[in-house]
Amino acid sequence: MDNCWKDEIRVRLQKRDARQKEISSLVQNYSKLQARLALRGSLWEEIRAQHRPEGNQESVLKKWVEFLEEPIRLQLELRESRLAQEQVRQADRLLCSLEASLSSTLFCS
Repeated sequence: MDNCWKDEIRVRLQKRDARQKEISSLVQNYSKLQARLALRGSLWEEIRAQHRPEGNQESVLKKWVEFLEEPIRLQLELRESRLAQEQVRQADRLLCSLEASLSSTLFCS
């Protein structure tokens, strides 16, 4: 009986650490996406300043296509990151409710 509460605390700490790692990973991914969006904006301004319509039309069109595709890609990644964050939040709420019900049954017995 003495080790029961110690085991319970150890399990809770392990779950907390696992959740913290998942959340840290999501925050890092989100920060990287935000940095990429900021970089894209600065590169966009640089291209607008450097290229004039009378330049090589093919290279200008390629750059336009690349820069038009990049924000779409980044927005999709950002959406996936937000969905993953929501899934972690839901899992966290579920784990907390399970832990509460487990602790009430373990400690009341």
